[in-house]
Amino acid sequence: NPREATGPIVCSNCHLANKPEDIEVLQAVLPDSLFEAVVRIPYDMQLKQILANGKKRVLNVGVVLIFPEGFELAPPDRIAPEMKEKIVNLPFQNYHPTKKNIFVIGLVPGENRGRGQIYPSGNKSNNAVYNATTTCIVSKII
Repeated sequence: NPREATGPIVCSNCHLANKPEDIEVLQAVLPDSLFEAVVRIPYDMQLKQILANGKKRVLNVGVVLIFPEGFELAPPDRIAPEMKEKIVNLPFQNYHPTKKNIFVIGLVPGENRGRGQIYPSGNKSNNAVYNATTTCIVSKII
């Protein structure tokens, strides 16, 4: 279970920092009905991340959604064609075979909010507590 005993999702200790996110879901649903959950994470789409080979690419984002017990992903044959078009390039799966109400979505182009990182904009994440004592430029990635 990705939720700590005190409530927060464990991933948020390292990956969320203090960034806004917004989720839209229905206020109430009937049993055995389909609905869409929309998650928005605002970020500057011009920012890039550096890959292991030194090249730059769009930033990544992933989401863990925890719904109440009894909720689960719809089987592919129940998803309407127009919804299939929306999610065709969106990887998603159950968090664990025994936790059908918890979903992992992504990685997709978005914002990487990792442990102790400094964002490409120069802003520190909430986990980057140390300041460099000198100014420098990263000239090589090994």
